[in-house]
Amino acid sequence: MVQNQLNLIARIRLRHDLSSGQVVERISDPDFDVPTTIASFRGHLYVVNARFTTPPTPTTPYTVVRVDRR
Repeated sequence: MVQNQLNLIARIRLRHDLSSGQVVERISDPDFDVPTTIASFRGHLYVVNARFTTPPTPTTPYTVVRVDRR
C-alpha cells in the first residue's frame, strides 16, 4: 500500500481469506517524491512518483523508483 502523504510504502501481510491484514513493514527511500502507484516485478517494487505541482503535458517527466522487496 502506498502512503503518499508520508512518502512510504506499507507492506501488508493479508490473511488467507483476504478479510484483513497487518502492516509488517514500512519502506521509505530518499527518491520517493509523493509515491502514487506501486507494482511488483521479479523481486523488486516499482513506485511511480506523482507530479501534483507540475501541469501535465505530453513531455512532463515522471520518475519510477525501484526498491528491493524485503
